[in-house]
Amino acid sequence: ASIEDDGLRATAPDGETIAIACDTVVMAIGTRRNPTFADEIAGRGLECHVAGDCRDGSPGTLAGAIHDGFWAAMSV
Repeated sequence: ASIEDDGLRATAPDGETIAIACDTVVMAIGTRRNPTFADEIAGRGLECHVAGDCRDGSPGTLAGAIHDGFWAAMSV
């Protein structure tokens, strides 16, 4: 998959490349915190919002992650 200026390109299960028009992509990846990932994204000039367990000072709860996600979505 790749993020392009006009949206997302992904590979369907049948191998076909599909285009999804969008202006925002939310990535939820991995199971362990990567403290440098947000800096890498921001270093490329892309807007990045850190939520849930990835955020420094996070309470580490589902409610905390939902709260962070809400405020991230409101700022997009």
